[in-house]
Amino acid sequence: MDTAQAIADFDPMLRAETVATLLGLSVKGLWNACWQGRFPRPIKLSRRWSAWRKSTVEAWIRAKEAEQDAGRPGPEAKAAVA
Repeated sequence: MDTAQAIADFDPMLRAETVATLLGLSVKGLWNACWQGRFPRPIKLSRRWSAWRKSTVEAWIRAKEAEQDAGRPGPEAKAAVA
């Protein structure tokens, strides 16, 4: 594998503090969401170290956006109500 491909394939691991900041949550809120099944669980890298793949967090955010957009009426529905 050449260096350019290795860089393109790089999927960094994000610690809880970073993920919580991206989602606008506290770290405790992030862990609660994981325990309640509302957010993917992290990968356990050692006894004391867990992290999420950046791509997993991004995919979850995109899915939530799509879920929200699916429930939102489009401009034509708004015009019909007015």
